[in-house]
Amino acid sequence: MNKYFQAILCLLMLGIAATGQAVETQTATSAKKILYVDSYNANAWSATIEQGIMSVMNHHPEITLKTFHMDTKANPSEEFKKAAALRAKEVIKSWKPDLVITSDDNAAKYLISEHYLNSDIPFVFCGVNNDAAVYGFPTKNITGILEIPLFSETFNIIKDFAKGEKIAFIGCDNLTTHTTYNYFTEVEKIDFDLTLFVKDAAELKAAILQAQQSTDMIYLYDTYSVANFDYQDMREFALKYINIPVAATKFAAIAHSLLGTQESGYEHGAWAATTALEILAGKNPGAIPIARSQQGKLYINMEMANKLEFKLPVELIDRAALITSKATRVLYIAPADFSCNFYSDIEKGLLSALKLEKITNTIFDNTQSEVEFRSYIPSASAVQRDNPDNNLADCLTAYSPNIIVTAADYQADKILQNYQSRHNVPVIICGLDICLKLPDLHLKQDPKTEKYPNTIISLAARYAAGSKLGYIGKDSALSRDILTLLKTKPAPDFTSGSLTRSWSEFQDEFKTMQQSSDIIILLELCFDEIHTEAIYDFFLNHTSVPTISFDLSNRLYSLFGYGEFGFNKGWRAGQQILELIRNKHNNGESIIHIRDSKLYINQAIAKHLGVTIEPKILQQAEIIQ
Repeated sequence: MNKYFQAILCLLMLGIAATGQAVETQTATSAKKILYVDSYNANAWSATIEQGIMSVMNHHPEITLKTFHMDTKANPSEEFKKAAALRAKEVIKSWKPDLVITSDDNAAKYLISEHYLNSDIPFVFCGVNNDAAVYGFPTKNITGILEIPLFSETFNIIKDFAKGEKIAFIGCDNLTTHTTYNYFTEVEKIDFDLTLFVKDAAELKAAILQAQQSTDMIYLYDTYSVANFDYQDMREFALKYINIPVAATKFAAIAHSLLGTQESGYEHGAWAATTALEILAGKNPGAIPIARSQQGKLYINMEMANKLEFKLPVELIDRAALITSKATRVLYIAPADFSCNFYSDIEKGLLSALKLEKITNTIFDNTQSEVEFRSYIPSASAVQRDNPDNNLADCLTAYSPNIIVTAADYQADKILQNYQSRHNVPVIICGLDICLKLPDLHLKQDPKTEKYPNTIISLAARYAAGSKLGYIGKDSALSRDILTLLKTKPAPDFTSGSLTRSWSEFQDEFKTMQQSSDIIILLELCFDEIHTEAIYDFFLNHTSVPTISFDLSNRLYSLFGYGEFGFNKGWRAGQQILELIRNKHNNGESIIHIRDSKLYINQAIAKHLGVTIEPKILQQAEIIQ
């Protein structure tokens, strides 16, 4: 297997914690432990910081890394922030890390500043905006890197396009913007000629029009956070009404500006991890000066440059990423539960194949890509209604995509039966069993699917004492769907089976089945009242016969399984998009269903059962460490 995919798969298997929970990304016992506390959860900035951390930590398998997400971006109340900090504190108390890395202001304010100033535990922060002194940093145990907007670099470029020197500051009326504005005026001594803080998209547009009447250039900050912000709408507004040079930070705002420089979350994560290693090696945190971000990516909006008829120097173009309107429009219709790890992994694979960088949940940096890309996420209420999603219909009409990608049953049903049939747009489906969920569409069944159950049962039989086959799982629609698939011809002969309503009932039934079955198929195991760690411990201690599964979420509990690895499915979907673009045809197919199941082997369960797997089988499988 390609080493790149092995590294990605390792991250996917050991990966990201669910909201408010912590998860280890190394399972081996080690002398040193690092806890990473993320203020947010599953957003683009946090993801790039984590990539930076992992770029360093992947070279140090002797160190155990655990991640805790405070999730305060989605839950901004004071009560939640304080409670999240207390949960992180409890993890620190129970797990006893040698060092803690934190990202962004909420972890700095509510965790470090409130509970760990001058403590014996070393802390390295990153992503803190502008000034750490407001939190009491640095101290003998605290150092870090500040997120400083690269204003001077941006200003020195944009002033060459302005007719005068008057500059306006326009930003979202929130804490981050006010903090940044105060830093600009008090620390960098920037004298803005006009300052406007706005709350919604209408105020933002009015502020831009007002600023154009009295200033020569505009600096935008965090404008994409205003209420009712629509990326495409602001882009169209800018091209129609802006007539002076506008600069910004963050890609989402640069897309309706002339140019701007965005900070690098990767830089922050890599710096924090490298500094953490220096401290673990004996360096005093208090002796390490607080750093400030140095790296940034310069963007130029070519549509705006053309509209304003600016002549761009060659040396400027050579060092910038150019924002252009791409010819091929791709719409990714994500599931309502896009934060689910499986769907998140599909998105990561898709973006990686298309060379896209996620900026927000719906905005993507496509400066290195061949496509113009947009994401649509339905509301949970829209999914629950029987009627078509009007917002989705409006998005399809307004964007008029050339290719559609979807990863959820609800949207696939609506698109395939309505929009696609009328417009004949290629649709790529990944992340669902189309044959189970949408039988009326008569899509071709992958012949390999019928072989999966009996192939894996035959594999498990090599290590079983007999041939008695049982199944067990949560009494749920998913469990029954899996049984429906298993009972298609040729169907396995079950001698026992149980669908249970609680984790307690499951435990009792599973223990009993160890005596009555030689092989056990595990169905859905998502019991609400129990955490993953407890389920893992139970299976490791009570499994005495080979277990198999067809649900990737069971990879930590079953000896063998076939699973759909989200990253690989997304990657294949992205490659299919590129093939459609480059070949300009798709062999007459209008609906392309991505199937990508692969055998996995759980190393810990195998060791517990005393099972030795032949090298030939190991080479064909993903090994779950």
